[in-house]
Amino acid sequence: MFRSIEHLSFSVTILSICLFYNLELKGESIVNKDEKIEWEKCQKCGFLQHSSHIRCLNCKHEKFDRVKATGNAKLLNYTILKAPPAEFRDKPYYTLGILEFENGIKVLGQIDSNDQVKTGIMMRPVYRKISNNLDGKEVYDYTFEPI
Repeated sequence: MFRSIEHLSFSVTILSICLFYNLELKGESIVNKDEKIEWEKCQKCGFLQHSSHIRCLNCKHEKFDRVKATGNAKLLNYTILKAPPAEFRDKPYYTLGILEFENGIKVLGQIDSNDQVKTGIMMRPVYRKISNNLDGKEVYDYTFEPI
């Protein structure tokens, strides 16, 4: 089962990380079971920003409320990548878009349909496999498809 003590140690480390972050191992995949699109809203000025910042980018306040993306999203702009990164080389091209949810949260996401893409259309988020990374592990994230 385990080739060496290092292999056992690595497996225990991966399992610990999965338990800590509520991830699920599915064969050669790691899937986040609680994946959500969330931002933070400043309690002082109401500015929406990514949760990686410790202070409000607008007013420097340090207290936030978590805000989940709700509903569908409007496609604000998009681009078609015809020279994709190595993880996406199984596709000749793919589309990335900037989308805004009904509650103001904006995201950058992969668009599933290249045929029906035009600025202003409404799209819905779908959590699915988007590629295999360079180690062969499946990568899951939100993509967007036209309604």
